[in-house]
Amino acid sequence: MPDKDGTKAQHFIDLLELEGTNVGRNIARCLEGHESLWELKPKPNRIIYFLHTERTFVLLHGFKKSKQKKTLSHIRKAENRMAIFLEEKNG
Repeated sequence: MPDKDGTKAQHFIDLLELEGTNVGRNIARCLEGHESLWELKPKPNRIIYFLHTERTFVLLHGFKKSKQKKTLSHIRKAENRMAIFLEEKNG
């Protein structure tokens, strides 16, 4: 990620850490149809994550948004990483 984008992404991650689920919809939102997955929105990038415990967020996948809709492959990648994480934590 270029420095400017990385700095912006880190700022959004810091806000998530500080505010938790109280960050505004312009910062993060639940992915429609995927109630466990959320996305941080540091334009032009996206970071898909989930809430593991009350104050623990797991970042799963980051990508540069290039179209209006997220491609299914990015969501599937995040879902697979979440499944692996949960399997390892519970295993």
